[in-house]
Amino acid sequence: SNAEYMGALISFQQMSLVTKTLEDISMRCGQLTRQMQMCQTKFGDNYDSMSRECKEVAEQSYLCVMSTVCPVDFEAMVKCMKDNESQTPEVSMANCKVHLDRMQVCMQQFESAVANESLNTK
Repeated sequence: SNAEYMGALISFQQMSLVTKTLEDISMRCGQLTRQMQMCQTKFGDNYDSMSRECKEVAEQSYLCVMSTVCPVDFEAMVKCMKDNESQTPEVSMANCKVHLDRMQVCMQQFESAVANESLNTK
C-alpha cells in the first residue's frame, strides 16, 4: 500500500540520515573520540576519577558530538550561555534551561534513532 511505501521511505531516509550523521561525527570528532576511548580504558566511565586532561577530552568530545548532531539547538545554547556570561552559573543555567532541554531531547532522539537502526540492520 501507499502508506506502507511512505513508511518504508521515511524509515530509509531516517536511516541514511543517521548513517550520514555518524559519518559526520567520525570526521569532525574522530580524534577526540579516540582520545576519549583511551581515557575510558584507563579510568572507566567514572568522570570524577579521570585525570584533568581526560575530563577536558570528555567535555570537548561531547560538545563536538552535540554540535554535529544538533547544530541549531547547540548554536542557540552557546549563544544563550554567552549572553549570560556575566551571570552566576546558576542564573545562566536557569536562563538557558529551555535550550539545554531542547539539546537533551535532540540528543535522545538521535541516540534512539541509532539504536533503532542497529536493531534494524541485525
